[in-house]
Amino acid sequence: MSDELDMGAYRQVFLSESAEYLQGIVDALLTLESDPDDLEPVEAVFRAAHSLKGMSGTMGYERTASLTHTMESLMDTVRKREQPVTGDLIDIVLRATDTLRDLINFEASGGAEVDPELMVQELREHTEAAHRSTPAQQPGAPVVASAEPVTQAPEGVVTLAVAIEAACQLASVRAYMVMKRLRQLGEVVATTPSEQEIDEGEFDRTFTVSVRTDRPGEKLAEAVRAITEVESASVVPAEAREVPVPAAASPAPVEAPLSAAADTEPDRDAAFGRAAKAVPKLADTQTVRIALTHLDTMVDIVGELVIARSRLENITDRIDQHDLTQAVEEVHRISAELQREVMQTRMVPVGNTFNRFPRMVRDLARDLGKDVAFEVDGVDIELDRTVLDEIVEPLVHLLRNSLDHGLENAVDRVAAGKPERGLVRLSAARERDRVLVTVADDGRGMDVERIWQAAVARGLAEAGDRATISDEDILLFTCTPGFSTAVRATKVSGRGVGMDVVRAKVEQLGGALAIRSRPGRGTEFVLSLPLTLAIIQALLVRSSEHTYAIPLGAVTEVLAYDDLPVGTVDLHPVLTLRDGRVVPLDTLDAIVGLDEELRSPVRSRNIVLLEWGESARAIGVDGLVGRQEIVIKPLSGIFAGVSGLSGATVLGDGSVALILDPRALFATGEGSR
Repeated sequence: MSDELDMGAYRQVFLSESAEYLQGIVDALLTLESDPDDLEPVEAVFRAAHSLKGMSGTMGYERTASLTHTMESLMDTVRKREQPVTGDLIDIVLRATDTLRDLINFEASGGAEVDPELMVQELREHTEAAHRSTPAQQPGAPVVASAEPVTQAPEGVVTLAVAIEAACQLASVRAYMVMKRLRQLGEVVATTPSEQEIDEGEFDRTFTVSVRTDRPGEKLAEAVRAITEVESASVVPAEAREVPVPAAASPAPVEAPLSAAADTEPDRDAAFGRAAKAVPKLADTQTVRIALTHLDTMVDIVGELVIARSRLENITDRIDQHDLTQAVEEVHRISAELQREVMQTRMVPVGNTFNRFPRMVRDLARDLGKDVAFEVDGVDIELDRTVLDEIVEPLVHLLRNSLDHGLENAVDRVAAGKPERGLVRLSAARERDRVLVTVADDGRGMDVERIWQAAVARGLAEAGDRATISDEDILLFTCTPGFSTAVRATKVSGRGVGMDVVRAKVEQLGGALAIRSRPGRGTEFVLSLPLTLAIIQALLVRSSEHTYAIPLGAVTEVLAYDDLPVGTVDLHPVLTLRDGRVVPLDTLDAIVGLDEELRSPVRSRNIVLLEWGESARAIGVDGLVGRQEIVIKPLSGIFAGVSGLSGATVLGDGSVALILDPRALFATGEGSR
């Protein structure tokens, strides 16, 4: 047996965890760029980089550890205020992060070979340049302690003795929170042991920290004691302490007032800044990493179980046997719980995908020379992992178009009475059984009439139909392959480039795309997406002895035909709703092409009212089978050219029902009017 530990079993875990740390570094750098005076993101970079360095060293990836260490050295000059935070500095560290990601992939999984030496050299040159340009006593820089301690503290310096509770499992994290809080109240000039040793957990739960401040020492101690898992914090008397004499004695500005909440509430990490979050105990964060293929297999198996359950229920309806009925009810309950849990394992917050876009937006904005604020909202909204992965490409297209052609340059924005900084917002919101993902900007908006003229010129519409086509429908012409109104080509190109890809992908997922725009105010793209692609609630209906499934999310209500005011508009049947709206009315047979000539729904016994976005449509069916959970199965290639169908499902009696695509139903309705 080999004496060397085989690290192969840990590679996948290393790759997964390192990806999280790399993303953390990128997020912290972007936050730092937006607020260069806040050192909290710098500390976040250090923590992530330090963890990466330790993990890489353990795995034997020395080049990765070396590159990470060089990044730490450069960021240390920022922490010491030896150089300012500039766009160029953020650029180089972001590029170093990209190199680090590639190097990790190479060393851990044997990808394309990466040579980090040029990146390492560039980082070192920036670090050395910062050291050379730093004066001996730079105003505002952190104070470097002298080697010789004295027994009397300099004026304005308070020394605290801090002890972390013995039960605390992450003492270094609590110590970091203490340092962060004290930096809000003054300037940390020295610690014993060193701050690096404290960060690495190399202390016995107790440490001292000296702070230059104009605040009373007891107030500082109270603020520290209010932090969770801090056992004690007390002021060390001047005659009993050894405080290193600072190299400079100018008092630092105090950045934040002492929170009154800290004096009145016992446990309030949130009162001490946005990074002061309670750290869960290890027992509360036990997780297991599972390959996505295993989850896919589990979903498929649960889908088969749902089908088998439906067949059992169908048999039970025919056989009136009490014990069998009870057993099937129990199977239904257990399988429903299992189904819920398995489906939940595939649901992930959209933030897992959204967090990759701030870096992209930031880099593209710099390339375009635009000042852009990027806001992300609704990151906790959950979507099926498959859906989330599939919308990455559409979101990239939409964000790039918003930055390049949606937002004006600074001169044009000021001339239009807008702030120089443009705004792009990416958000997610839940609506019934769907998720709305929105990309919006406050730019120039889209010129509807110009798009209409381009559509007419290309033969996509007749000039005389303008009055009958809404602005939103005209905007959707930009989703025609190759459609563009751009007068010049750029790296990102015009609004139309990629919009056909966006719409095709969204519709492939069973979703819909809507575009809204106001001239001079901005544009909004809304992607309406299903929560999951595997198992859905559906309304089963019967028409001409065939059974169809309609996704329940599109069904507003079911009505009896005899109770409805049915009329005609241009010889086409219409239904007048209670709110006064008039919607087209067709039979399901006519929609699916079984009876092309039958345009009157007079023989239908029930009317199903569907709503999709802002559109509504009524469909006549022969009968209702009921509401049921169905497993979506893809259609074979022979149905590739059939519109209006999104899949098929197996019913409880073993028969197959086609699943109607609500989006295609509305497209068919528009074409028939």
